[in-house]
Amino acid sequence: MHVGLSPARRAPAFARCFAAYSERLLRRRFSSVRLMNQGAALLARADRHVGPVLLTMNHASWWDPLVGLVLVSRHLPSRTSIAPMDIEQFQRFRFMKRLGMFGLDPKHPDALALLTEHVAEFFRRESRPLVGITPQGAFTDVRRPMCLRPGAASIAAAHPDALVLVLCVEYTFWEQPRPEILLHVIECPRPTRESIAAWHRQLTDAMQSCADALAERVIARDAAGFEQLAYGGGTQIHPIYDLLLRWRRGKRAA
Repeated sequence: MHVGLSPARRAPAFARCFAAYSERLLRRRFSSVRLMNQGAALLARADRHVGPVLLTMNHASWWDPLVGLVLVSRHLPSRTSIAPMDIEQFQRFRFMKRLGMFGLDPKHPDALALLTEHVAEFFRRESRPLVGITPQGAFTDVRRPMCLRPGAASIAAAHPDALVLVLCVEYTFWEQPRPEILLHVIECPRPTRESIAAWHRQLTDAMQSCADALAERVIARDAAGFEQLAYGGGTQIHPIYDLLLRWRRGKRAA
């Protein structure tokens, strides 16, 4: 029988281990992970928030779920998190349900109601809940204008006590042989009128503003505008230049 939603079966110990594995994987594959200044302070405030947290994220890459998992694990440790994913992928990678992922069929006629009801039940059940969602709904180039599906706005409108955050990510090459992961997080201001339509406009504007601010720093190669969350493995300058530096140091020591 076809169902529109398949719930998570979160296993906290497994989720912690997988988050640690994901962080090591990011360290191996990327030169660094950088968060725009003041982002860590905002995440710390979100972790202390007395109500639920809704974290919306752009969808630029296959790496997005791992980046989100590591960020939540490191900066929002008191939170129990869930996130929707396409039900076909959910059925292929069933271990993801132990991380808090739940399957949702976006083509199901009641997909929006299933999503909002599932999140509402989760918010009622958990004392420190967080829902992560990629409202673009599909991989989208970071330079394209934001076009969002209504799920995130529906959740925000239904939960006035929720703190709504916007997280944008880019994967880019700077001076290192490995790419950088560059992040920017902001709080989405609440609209004057609490409706799905108002929230949809507010989230679209906030996500676009967040993406534009991040793009400016990425294009400017402005490392001073970021705080370092993690360094990757390998060289931090250039492998050939590193070799020359070691050779020169060895010559001077001799």
